Amino acid sequence: RSPQAPQETTSPPTTPGDAAEKVEDVDEVVVDDDDSGDWGAFDGGEGLEQGQVPTSPFENIRSKVATEGDILSDDFNNISILACLDKNANEDQYRASRCYFICSLLSSTHKNHGTIWAKLIAATKDELLTCKGLLQEMAKDMSRKERAVVANSEQLQTYLQGLREYIRVVRSIVASIGDLQCLHEDIDLNDFNLWLGMDILKAALDVETDWSGFLRAAKKLGLNLDLLSVETVPDMRRRTAKLDLDYTEPDQYSRMVCHLSLQPLSSCASVDWNGREYMACAANFYANRVSSDAPL
Repeated sequence: RSPQAPQETTSPPTTPGDAAEKVEDVDEVVVDDDDSGDWGAFDGGEGLEQGQVPTSPFENIRSKVATEGDILSDDFNNISILACLDKNANEDQYRASRCYFICSLLSSTHKNHGTIWAKLIAATKDELLTCKGLLQEMAKDMSRKERAVVANSEQLQTYLQGLREYIRVVRSIVASIGDLQCLHEDIDLNDFNLWLGMDILKAALDVETDWSGFLRAAKKLGLNLDLLSVETVPDMRRRTAKLDLDYTEPDQYSRMVCHLSLQPLSSCASVDWNGREYMACAANFYANRVSSDAPL
């Protein structure tokens, strides 16, 4: 099926059916917060002696990771969150807290997201292959005048806008993985050696390579590239880092993010689906290409 442009509506993108497996509900991690900013003492963290109280918010977060579970599932190539904190966070409280809460979700209520993300990235790659065939057909079998007519057609414009939103979803997923790995906001996926290797990231990098090739071909055919402009991963992460979000409160946090990409809901249209908020483009993508059942 061709991608669809996002619908700016507050209604669910589709009526959930029974086809997909249900995600097992797991209690959310609860974090105590108070006016002092002290998140409490946690014993047993790696690097802390038994009974020693962490002395900074960063150490509190690190201790919580060490206590509650450091290693993610096979979907994330069993990466160590402690290693990410120690290597990349530079004791940055925001970066560490964002990492911790994404890790908490991926370890509990959103534990199937590794598989879901892989499916969305694979679907985007398939769609780009379809687009490649379309452009080859335009270049080979159409005159310049015919190409101009097709390039300006409403049908193609809608198709390209939908494809752009697929790329936005993939980059949103990569941005969340960048947050999970505590990477500096300026690091893009093209700097692949700075990321911890993960199969999901390798697939996303393939999508970026295919997307770049698609844009070059589209430009040669005179397509309107303004329609294909998408925020980069570093731009996404720099923008969301400036938001005044409280990641120390799970209930507030869960209302702030898209439950598919795990990116903050700040600049994109959103929809409520099965009682949870999603980026409209992510919900439509999932409903059309993965399952009519909500991810959660």
